Amino acid sequence: MCIRDSDIVVNASSQFGIHEVKVPIWSTPNQSDLVWYKATKQPDGKYVVHMNIRNHKNHRGTYMTHVYMYNNRGQQTAIALNNTNLPAIPDTLKAQVKNVNKEAGSYDVIIQAASQQGIDRVEVPTWSMKNQSDLVWYKAQ
Repeated sequence: MCIRDSDIVVNASSQFGIHEVKVPIWSTPNQSDLVWYKATKQPDGKYVVHMNIRNHKNHRGTYMTHVYMYNNRGQQTAIALNNTNLPAIPDTLKAQVKNVNKEAGSYDVIIQAASQQGIDRVEVPTWSMKNQSDLVWYKAQ
């Protein structure tokens, strides 16, 4: 077994055949972000689970991963993998104006944003009057 990026690759075998492989992953002490993933069998016989941090409330820190194999007789075999650290990512926000079209009175705002908590939305306020009486909020796409 190895953790590659956010994929868990499982080499599993049983003399009775494998019914399924499940992989619980969590990061919090009370397991409030616990998700049980069902591994997908690959053509080479290995099983793969793709861990997505969004499924874990975008928590950063130490993740615990176990693997449970169930054979065709209903017997379970389980192991705990080494902990995996997903370090905090500082929030970043960068923007620049591009594609100014003076004739049409338009331009694009190119935005780069990242947040360890995930991004709900990005909005861009735009105005030309000193008192902002013509303020318009645009939702970035």
